Amino acid sequence: MRAIPTPAQFEALEKAIEQFIATLGKRFSEIAEEIPDEPDYCVPETRVAEIAERFKAARSETIQSCFNTESDTVFAWIDGEPSFQIALQKLGFTASGKKNPYEKIIELHLARKKWRSHLIKSSVLRHATLHIAYVGGIAKACHGFMTGNRRKAALEGPKAIQRMLSLMREIEEIRDNTDFLGRPISIGGRFWEMTKSNMEGTLEHLFSTTKRDDKDLSARLMASELIRLHLKLFSAAHKNAVFHLMGLPFIDRPIEMKTIERLVALENVRTENLGSSKLIGAGREIIC
Repeated sequence: MRAIPTPAQFEALEKAIEQFIATLGKRFSEIAEEIPDEPDYCVPETRVAEIAERFKAARSETIQSCFNTESDTVFAWIDGEPSFQIALQKLGFTASGKKNPYEKIIELHLARKKWRSHLIKSSVLRHATLHIAYVGGIAKACHGFMTGNRRKAALEGPKAIQRMLSLMREIEEIRDNTDFLGRPISIGGRFWEMTKSNMEGTLEHLFSTTKRDDKDLSARLMASELIRLHLKLFSAAHKNAVFHLMGLPFIDRPIEMKTIERLVALENVRTENLGSSKLIGAGREIIC
């Protein structure tokens, strides 16, 4: 049986992937900025392969600079887990072919009526990082589960918000019942009310999975984090993928599908009420 990575190793992989995505974004921007941005511009056919190769080379070089043997080991552990591979299948990921994938992306942009070079950068960056960003999100969820940090935050967060709301109401009461020598005290207004509303919404929806502090709370929190990861990257909760990921070997008590479905419903309500989700879709080819 393969040794399960430590929480610190999961966290290190997450940070390495964050650095990789940020660095690669800068590299891709430099390449894209060299392409004229006039609406009527058309990249010469002879340059398409050249630009695609530069994107490919930049990704390989960034991988070498951002990852080390330890992060590679943790990445390989996640990738080697059957539950992760099944989740990839449920999400529609496919193995990349031999042809440089960036050529096709550039060609698709060339076919558009209005050319915009900056859109190439966002398209190729998403294509180059989607799979690895998913691995990073899973590593983050694993770290939060194994350390108990998510459970601690989930239990302490509502109490902190309730305390802040109580203090705000106390301030309002003092303001309304005190004579400041006829001078109004500027406490309140739109920003104040919006802050209260956001905290009340967070209390009701973000912490909706923590209403029962039982032995399955940590698992529910991890499942909710995976659901949010799917919404962020794939525009859908993909409950079947979540179900399989909850079978990772360090999770002693996998949760049932009906529980995941309830968490999906809660997350949809949270997203709707907090207005915090920017969902986008994309092709899902594994770029290694």
